[in-house]
Amino acid sequence: MDLVILQLDLARQKETVAYIKEYIDFAKANGYNAVLLYLEAAVRVECTPFLSPDTSYTPEEIREIVAYGNSQGIDIIPGLENLAHIENFLCHKQMEFLSECKDAVVDGRGVMPGLGNCVCVSNPEAMAFFDTYYAQVVSLFTSQYVHAGMDEPFDFAVCPRCSERLKNGETKMDLFYDH
Repeated sequence: MDLVILQLDLARQKETVAYIKEYIDFAKANGYNAVLLYLEAAVRVECTPFLSPDTSYTPEEIREIVAYGNSQGIDIIPGLENLAHIENFLCHKQMEFLSECKDAVVDGRGVMPGLGNCVCVSNPEAMAFFDTYYAQVVSLFTSQYVHAGMDEPFDFAVCPRCSERLKNGETKMDLFYDH
């Protein structure tokens, strides 16, 4: 079966479950068979209890959305990030260890103030976090698909760990592929 997917960005603004159900109805009425929920850091699971209820969904809300999608014949696909677009994690003290930069204006491209938008791909703790986060979030979905976004890594491979790897002969492409 070909997928015909409509995306809903829930990472910038939390929508109500009722609105998301209306969006699923719209997708069905217009010939789509899947809705990709672009989430970034918008699901509050066991490993992210500190995420705000104002900006994130509970497992129960996600399950309700998925069940509704299934009842309408619409596959609900999670869209997550694990390289860039992690600012909504980095704004929490508990997640600062993920950051590629200590100060993006000094260390990175200066596109975003503070810790930047990118995870350090040389940090094994970061990879362990994303393994856990993905497992917990994806377990709420019934889709066989997951979108793992990795676009716009403005501050990619600029930290001392990554710089050391680059100095030892790896390229940024190597670090990206390894990630």
